[in-house]
Amino acid sequence: MTDKKKIIEIEEQGKYFKFSNKIYEVYHISENLNDGYKEFKNKIDEKINYFEKNNIKTNIKNTVNFSNKISFLDLIKQNMVRSIFALLTSLIIILIIIGFTSTFLKKNEIKGGRQFWKNFENELEKLSNKKIDSDTQDKILNSIRKIGENYKPFLDEIKKITD
Repeated sequence: MTDKKKIIEIEEQGKYFKFSNKIYEVYHISENLNDGYKEFKNKIDEKINYFEKNNIKTNIKNTVNFSNKISFLDLIKQNMVRSIFALLTSLIIILIIIGFTSTFLKKNEIKGGRQFWKNFENELEKLSNKKIDSDTQDKILNSIRKIGENYKPFLDEIKKITD
């Protein structure tokens, strides 16, 4: 028999002593500490001899601690929750950006046709109710003259049609 480490755990419960070795899965209960230790040592030696005779290898790494399984499952759950949270956060950010851009585009949209002329009339009404200083008045008149010059061919055609 080769010299191997034998880890023996001893637990006292009332008048009994529990001996265990998790690597070789050997367990023993005894009322006497010395007798129980000798009996447990014989059992573990028998098991080690059996493993060596049948060329069975034991490895401490093969033993699985139940708490490791739980922490691994918890880790998976936590990562799933984090992934879902990250996806939802990204989705919310994208929706906010889309909302802002659509609002910005609608606000700065150039309106033509009836809406343009309706807005133009409303602005003219607002301007007609305001007191305007002479500099601003000159600027507005110049703007109206420029508009008249640009639209004069259209206005001349309208005059010919209506005559």
